[in-house]
Amino acid sequence: MTPMENAINQIKSGNTVVMPTGTIWGILCRADRDDAVEKLLAQKHRAPGKGRLLMNVADMGQIEKIAVVGDLARHLIEKYMPGGLTLVLPMRVGAVLSQHVVIRDTVAVRIPEGEIIGELLRGAGLPLVSTSANITDDPPVENADAARATFPDAFVFDTGEPLIGEPSTLAEVVDGKVEILRQGGVVIDELTIKN
Repeated sequence: MTPMENAINQIKSGNTVVMPTGTIWGILCRADRDDAVEKLLAQKHRAPGKGRLLMNVADMGQIEKIAVVGDLARHLIEKYMPGGLTLVLPMRVGAVLSQHVVIRDTVAVRIPEGEIIGELLRGAGLPLVSTSANITDDPPVENADAARATFPDAFVFDTGEPLIGEPSTLAEVVDGKVEILRQGGVVIDELTIKN
């Protein structure tokens, strides 16, 4: 079994995978099962409800299965994804997601850069919770050895891909305007919105 096949099997089985996610090392699990998300939270020593959990998705089709995408959101997705933008969008009615990824009927989604994370997302066929690979309040791990030491119960997938090293920009479209919730590598202003 290849490392990719193992990672996909771990995800589908409700386990966690630690790997480079384009921006930083992340810990991932399937986003549609509470037990999988609770396992991830326990490994991070993070209390449920402490901040928003972001989801990585393979493409626009996966986004549209779980979220409502308006015109401005679609423009931002087409302009900045794959890449360092995470958008908070209204959850699609009937979407099957863990209660831990939904806040006020919204979800946060990103299409990450990177061939290998993209292959994992396509292979898993579903959105994955993706958060920094660290114990809560500690800095994220920076390599596979640190990932194995920090997360002994997770499958560590060392892809060798380079990292940007900066978290994604977290933004929400509210009343036709973009609100920046966390500034990261992607800078959005009125000029970039119009182009």
